[in-house]
Amino acid sequence: MQIIIEADDLHPNPEVDCLGLAEKLCSKYPKLILNFFVPAAYMGQELYLNEPWCKRLRALVNSGKVCLGVHSLYHTQEEFKYYDYKTAVDKIKLAESIFNASGLSFAKVFRGSHWGICEDTVKALIDLGYTHLYSHKNYNHLTDFYKDKIKIVHYNFNLAD
Repeated sequence: MQIIIEADDLHPNPEVDCLGLAEKLCSKYPKLILNFFVPAAYMGQELYLNEPWCKRLRALVNSGKVCLGVHSLYHTQEEFKYYDYKTAVDKIKLAESIFNASGLSFAKVFRGSHWGICEDTVKALIDLGYTHLYSHKNYNHLTDFYKDKIKIVHYNFNLAD
């Protein structure tokens, strides 16, 4: 049996850095896969600014034990809920360029910070080739309309619930 755990906010910022725990879990449980949704510039701090941290994360990604997805750009409150189409495209492309500059490969999957999305963000993700949008059930009125163009994934467990 393979176990997959998903978590948000992996970043070298000490407020959210859990890379050490991820390394321990991956070494102790060989059938465990960790999916992290990563803000590219958490609190304005781009990932590539901490190369030693990125190198450690790259090792986990390259081993196949960790997969990364895009979790907004700055991780501000519902950041992608308020962007118009052009801004959403620009911010997603900027997040991608930060991942690339960090040498971190990522899947074309997206989860907005604090679950925030809007129609222009969904359109931007589709146009940029994203395959999955992780969404909250509060946005069903929006995501139901686009489910034939991008796979909509709803979270199925949250400690806050």
